[in-house]
Amino acid sequence: MPLQALQHLARKDKVMGRLIERVGPCTLKPANRRNPFEALVHSVAHQQLHGNAAAAILRRVKALYTGKRFPNPADILATSDKHLRAAGLSRAKVAAIRACHAL
Repeated sequence: MPLQALQHLARKDKVMGRLIERVGPCTLKPANRRNPFEALVHSVAHQQLHGNAAAAILRRVKALYTGKRFPNPADILATSDKHLRAAGLSRAKVAAIRACHAL
């Protein structure tokens, strides 16, 4: 975490400030780094579904974008609802994922 972010956190939250002072900055690093858009798409896909079902749907969604590890927001916006729904996403999930492009 950058020094400026640590200082801001310590100022805004006294408990965290004391912890940072006592222990130092967090040194944990996520093993799987997704960009924010990909993380949101994964979160939306997993809502109210078993993990295996969501993973299968995400595999089908990713298969729509040959040659890419994961689609970007522009790819999703350019894909018809029909294709995203055929991959297994509900109407609500398609709408939520499309709304994520602005983040």
